[in-house]
Amino acid sequence: MKRPKFKSPGKAALNPRLQALKDLLAWLAQGELKYPQRSAFETSGSFGLYKNLLSQAVRYKNRWMHLTSLLTDRPAHQLDPEVVGAICLGLVQLSPGSGVEPWAAIDESVALMDLVEKPFLKGVVNASLRRFQRDHEALLAGLDETLALGYPKWILSRWGQFYGEAQAKEMALAGNEPPRVWLLPHPELGVEGLSALLAGQGFATTQEEGRLWVPEPSGLFESEAFVTGKFLVQDPASQAVAELALPWAKGRVLDACAAPGGKLCHLLWHKAAALEEVIALEPVLARHQRLEENLDRLGLEAKVVEAHAEDCYDPKGFDLILADVPCSATGTIGKHPEVKWSRRPQDFVNNQKQQLLILEHLAGMTKPGGTLIYSTCSLEPEENQDVVAAFLERQKSFAVEKTGDQPYLLCLPRLGRGGAFAAVLRRNEDTLLQPPTPVEPC
Repeated sequence: MKRPKFKSPGKAALNPRLQALKDLLAWLAQGELKYPQRSAFETSGSFGLYKNLLSQAVRYKNRWMHLTSLLTDRPAHQLDPEVVGAICLGLVQLSPGSGVEPWAAIDESVALMDLVEKPFLKGVVNASLRRFQRDHEALLAGLDETLALGYPKWILSRWGQFYGEAQAKEMALAGNEPPRVWLLPHPELGVEGLSALLAGQGFATTQEEGRLWVPEPSGLFESEAFVTGKFLVQDPASQAVAELALPWAKGRVLDACAAPGGKLCHLLWHKAAALEEVIALEPVLARHQRLEENLDRLGLEAKVVEAHAEDCYDPKGFDLILADVPCSATGTIGKHPEVKWSRRPQDFVNNQKQQLLILEHLAGMTKPGGTLIYSTCSLEPEENQDVVAAFLERQKSFAVEKTGDQPYLLCLPRLGRGGAFAAVLRRNEDTLLQPPTPVEPC
C-alpha cells in the first residue's frame, strides 16, 4: 500500500481524525507508528480522540480489514488506501462503546475524503459505514476468535501452548485495553501521601493491590506534583522488576539499558545512601536526553553515557547490573498495539543472539558476589527462560537466585497492566572478573 499525499496543515492545530488517517496509512504502508505531541492539538480532548482512533484502528487491524472487504464487496488491499483508512476509522467510531454518535462517526469519516482531495470516494465510505450501522450485530457476531480478539492466529496459538488457552485469552483481552497511568510515589510521600497530594490538585486516584493509578490523567503531566518530581510513571510489572533489584543494590551500580530510566530512578529513590556510583547506558540520543530529563525532574544523580551495553567495559566491576535487554516487547501490546502485527515467530529465537551477547558481556563486569538482573518486557520463553538457561550453561560462575518459591519473576498482562520477566543471577564469591574483548571504557 503506497503512502498517500495530504495537504499540509501548516501551523494550525491538527485535525484529530485527519491526523489519525494520515498516521494509520503511514503505518499500513511502512510499518512505522509515531504519535505527534499533545501540544500539536487544540485541546487535550482532541488529542485523546486522535490517540483512541489510531490505537483502536491498529489494535483490531485484522477485524477492520475483514469488515471493510465485506462491506465493499472487494478485498481491502484492492481498494484505494484512503478509503480503507476512512472506513476503518469509521468502524472504530461505530463500534459499541466508542462514545461517538453514529451520525457523527459517518459524517466525519465521509468528510475525510474532501480533506485528502478525493471527494469522488465519499459515496463508497458512506455506503459502507451505513451498511455496518444497519447490520453491525450480525457482522460482529460472525467474527471468528482471531478477528474478535484482534490478534494474529499464531500468537494466540503459541500463548495457548505455553500458558493454556484460558490464560492466553485473558492475556489477549488485557492487551486490548488501553494502558492505565500507574504512578510510583516519592518514598517520602508513599501511596497515601501522593493520593492526597493529587486530590488537592484535582486528580482522583485509584489504589489496587498497593499500587496507584489515575483514571483521568488529562493535565497530569503539567501538574505541580509531576513537575516537582513527586512521582514517576511506571507500570506495575516494571515496578516489580525494580523491587526485585532493591535487596542487591549497593556499591557500584550499572543500568546497562537504562532509558527512560524508571527502574534506575526507582533504585535511586530507595537505595541512594547505599550506592557509591551509578552509571546508566543509553545509545539513542533522544532516549538519552529523556533519561537525563527524568533524573533532573526527580532530583536524582547518575552518570549517563551514550553507549551500547556491549560496547563498553569498566575494569572496576559492579555490585549490581541491570540488563533490561532489547526484546520483542510482547508484554507491552496494551501500550503498543502495533507490536502484535510487526512480530514474526522467528523473531524470538533470532533475538536470543543479541540478548546472550549483552548478558555475557555484562557478566564480565559483575563483581564476585555481585548480582546481574536480566529482564525483558517479553512474554516469550525463547527470550526469557531459554536465554537464562543458555547463559547459565556457558557461565558456570553464576546461579539463579529464586524469587520467592519461583526461579524467575514472570508478570503476565492483566487488565490495565503490562507483562515482564526477570531473573536474578548471582555470581559466586570465589571467582575473578573476566574482561571481554577490549572495548571502550564506560
